[in-house]
Amino acid sequence: MLAALCILMCAHWTPELALAVVELLDDRVARIWANQALAVSDVLRAKRGSSRELLPAVNRTADDRLR
Repeated sequence: MLAALCILMCAHWTPELALAVVELLDDRVARIWANQALAVSDVLRAKRGSSRELLPAVNRTADDRLR
């Protein structure tokens, strides 16, 4: 799956094309966070070795969602 995400990085991109790619990627990141913020946060926390117990999103309280 990772191979499907590879983008040919051309050394001769115009500044306008480079900016368009950056804006597209920024939009994708924002949409991923909007839809998956809690799950992604849990994975990142687990990778960093946080001591906070990971809770499934369905079992989170309102207080947990604010953290």
